Amino acid sequence: MFYRTLKKYGVKGATIIINLGASAISLIITLLISILSGENMPLFAFVMAILMPLILGTPIGYFHFKAMEVIAKSKEELALANLKLERALSEVKELSGLLPICSFCKRIRDDKGYWNQLESYIRDHSKAEFSHSFCPDCAEKAYPEFFKKNKGVVIGGEKKS
Repeated sequence: MFYRTLKKYGVKGATIIINLGASAISLIITLLISILSGENMPLFAFVMAILMPLILGTPIGYFHFKAMEVIAKSKEELALANLKLERALSEVKELSGLLPICSFCKRIRDDKGYWNQLESYIRDHSKAEFSHSFCPDCAEKAYPEFFKKNKGVVIGGEKKS
């Protein structure tokens, strides 16, 4: 009930509504006591029945509703942060553990027992992409004429000594 009142009327509005309700209940209780006792209550008692809930309840109610508002806002922010984290977690692909790899051809065995190229396996199990090039040793082995002609300079500007 308090949360709906807070959401509908805000902190100040909820404080006023609840305090007016408390004053009305206090007045009703004072009237019932007056009727049941059979004596007339002084006007002061009725004034105090109305004013005391307003005087005491206003600061208490205000801080109560302010705290409720902060808590509600924090819950919403936390729910949004959790949603973002769940989305991010669902997008994360991470390689971990031991990977069975062939010592000769460097292919990797997957969970089903199939052997995959290193690049394919890593691309399928992570967000990594590959860009192929040659290291200086392999460039010399693969293209010895080009390597000798350019005096050891490989694409990428590295010189082999």
